[in-house]
Amino acid sequence: MGGHGAWHLATHFPDRALGVVALAGWIKKEDYGDSNLFFRHDIANSDVDPAVKAVMEACIAENDVDRHVSNLQNIPVLARIGANDRTVHPYFVRRMYRLLQAWNISVEYTELADKEHWWWDTVETNDGGAVNDKQLRDFMLKHMKIPSAPNTESCHGDSCSQQGAASKYSQGVNNPSTFTLTTMNPAFGEGLRGLRILQQVVPFRRSRVKGTISENKVILEIENVAAFILEEPDNRPVAWKGKSIELYDIDGRRKFSQGDVIKVLASKNFYFCRGRDVWLLWTTYSGDHRLPVTMGPSRRVAERPFIIVTGTLSSPSVTQAIQELAVYIANLFYVTSDTLAPVVPDVDLTDALKDKYNLIVLGNSGENSHTKEFVDQVPIHYHGSGHEFSLNNCKFNELNTGALFLAPHGRDRLALVLMGLSLDGLRDVVSLATPTIPPMTRSPFSNLVPDFVLTGPEFRAQGPGGYLCAGFWGNRWEYRPELVSCAC
Repeated sequence: MGGHGAWHLATHFPDRALGVVALAGWIKKEDYGDSNLFFRHDIANSDVDPAVKAVMEACIAENDVDRHVSNLQNIPVLARIGANDRTVHPYFVRRMYRLLQAWNISVEYTELADKEHWWWDTVETNDGGAVNDKQLRDFMLKHMKIPSAPNTESCHGDSCSQQGAASKYSQGVNNPSTFTLTTMNPAFGEGLRGLRILQQVVPFRRSRVKGTISENKVILEIENVAAFILEEPDNRPVAWKGKSIELYDIDGRRKFSQGDVIKVLASKNFYFCRGRDVWLLWTTYSGDHRLPVTMGPSRRVAERPFIIVTGTLSSPSVTQAIQELAVYIANLFYVTSDTLAPVVPDVDLTDALKDKYNLIVLGNSGENSHTKEFVDQVPIHYHGSGHEFSLNNCKFNELNTGALFLAPHGRDRLALVLMGLSLDGLRDVVSLATPTIPPMTRSPFSNLVPDFVLTGPEFRAQGPGGYLCAGFWGNRWEYRPELVSCAC
């Protein structure tokens, strides 16, 4: 997706962007040819609790370009579309144009009469057409720095500057003095002006940092931020090293000295962290804290190398059924995203192998020897003797109940566990891997699957209307009532 991809990359990695050219770009994947039918046409909507729907939408909010428009401040934008485009309606680019204007972002908008989604000639024959005509070439030349020789010093009048490979395509320190960073999920994207949010007070809700830069100080107004880090960006640098920080949030004001800022810049082991009543300078995270690399939702397990682990503790027929489900998931990854997902029986999974990969674990603790390790680290528990699952104060004991959940796997890896009170319950949660929007297929577990889902007997008939509970874990893998759909 060219235009959508340009919006997507620039809003989530703004410190890497000199400018943005978005040609006929969608605002979000859910509008792309009406490709995510759940929110509009799925008959299960009649049975879905609004709280479940809110959790599911939070799974994909991080991908929405319009929610992250503020991150394009100080970045020049060219948005263009053909007025007769029948693939992307001009409405979507017009809408993005209005959002950019609302944030006072420098944007050029062109809607070309009589042009559709693609054309060879804009004004003259062979002038570059849809993707390389004079307007596009002029815009790129205007906003792209001319490369300088690596590590050379240039002088003009009384001033000299050092040019190196890292800065040859960078915009300098003479840049606007305000910025607003918007983040829906710290796991996706980087930061803005070198400031990156690492953790949210309430996960999977909007976080914002409004910054005002002056000669010796930066004022930061914080919204739903629990921790952040600083780096000096090559592009549009702030000169953080020479500044103190005044930080304002709902709890009041906190000052950090230039020395504190230098510590954070010099080592990735230092963070600014929100304590109970005051902001602190942390030296490291404790082991149970979720960092961006261990944040959800469930699809994150497949964003790093992973293997599928099958259970062999039960009867031969159950073991065979679990293996078939694992092969089904592996085939889905291969068909949808050219991903190879090795399938390994639990008895063959050595510690050395396990430590190298994220894991997708199939089978409850009576079926898979590795499941208990992960069940013990999250609020979902399996009680084999009573044949039930529990979550906080809720108990689920219908045979057709299934559970899918993320769990920590070491300090910086993830495990996705799928288990059931019966094979039917397991098959139900495995079906959450099934692509839901063919032919524009997403990878398994990537469409609207949060940190955990419990499916019940009505799931096959009602889809998400048959969820017993769905939601996200907190920053320490704990149960948080405000992050789940059920009242447990």
